[in-house]
Amino acid sequence: MSLLRYQVRADNFTPFFTLAQRSWATGEFRSEKRGLLGNMKRLLGWSGCRSSGLCGCIPRMLGRNLHDSASATCSLQYLPPIIGTATLPFDLTGSTALITGGTQGVGAAIAIAIAGSGGNVVLHGLRDDDAAQQTLAACRAQGANADLLLGDLAGPTEDCIGRLFDSATAAHPEINMLVNNAGTYIDVPFLEMDFERYQRTMQLNVAAGFFLTQAFARRWVDRQARGRVLFTGSINGQLAEPDHVAYDSSKGAVLAMVKSLCVALAPHGIRVNGMAPGLVKTPLTGVLETDQDLDAWMRLHTPNGRVPEASACGGAAVFLLSDEAEHVHGQMLLVDGGMSAWQQPDMPTQLRGKLS
Repeated sequence: MSLLRYQVRADNFTPFFTLAQRSWATGEFRSEKRGLLGNMKRLLGWSGCRSSGLCGCIPRMLGRNLHDSASATCSLQYLPPIIGTATLPFDLTGSTALITGGTQGVGAAIAIAIAGSGGNVVLHGLRDDDAAQQTLAACRAQGANADLLLGDLAGPTEDCIGRLFDSATAAHPEINMLVNNAGTYIDVPFLEMDFERYQRTMQLNVAAGFFLTQAFARRWVDRQARGRVLFTGSINGQLAEPDHVAYDSSKGAVLAMVKSLCVALAPHGIRVNGMAPGLVKTPLTGVLETDQDLDAWMRLHTPNGRVPEASACGGAAVFLLSDEAEHVHGQMLLVDGGMSAWQQPDMPTQLRGKLS
């Protein structure tokens, strides 16, 4: 069973929360809030739940019709899944993944999701700290084998890539999935950018993934193994931001690299794809925890109104690594709440007349 959280809102009523359990096998939902019984005949399908006359049912789940009660207009909002508890409907049993930058943020979310789908994980990180140990524990709690390798991928390419590849394959020769997630954002305004800062960004965000993929691809081709590669891109690979010139350029390179590596490696049975988060909460976005205005502004620019935890990226990554995505090659899947589809939001009423 997997744990999901939903928030049901009704106009003129106080919002409330309910915790539902879902079985991926049957699609049945059970609510822990008395009176909210949702028996789903199909996954994410119609719901006939009621709550003391507040709402006739959970409304419009992926296009299903809603029924109003007491003239209340209802809406459904997914809330972030609790990290480490999601059971995903894709089976990675028998696979082992190396995840660079896998001890925190999006990398940790991907590692935990892989472990929750039956795969084993080898985490790469810069240091063995509390975050690394928490991620290892979360993976192991789901029955996965989980190990940690340390190293700085921003150093000289041949040395740092060679060391990580050698240590990873020596300890886990069965690795058949590579997640190139390690990256950094250290930009300053473009006119102040120096070569060292630019070079470190490109080394970690681009070169490390390029040459680590080459090392594993050579091994897999020699062994006739059907490897799978996933790059963590970014919405910034397609949409620019001020003071992100080096970072945006690096993520644009990742987008192109996914396509080029697909063409080079698909004939060898190796699948290459990417997953591009929009804005999610990671150690690099901690300012959102303290700046409520900025958090509200970013939510305004996202059609689904959310800035989720990094765990929102786990399911997309598992899908792209799974056999269900066997015919998916060279794609960059945006996990952004619709941000990339929206030209710009409407101006908030409180800003009208204040910007001119």
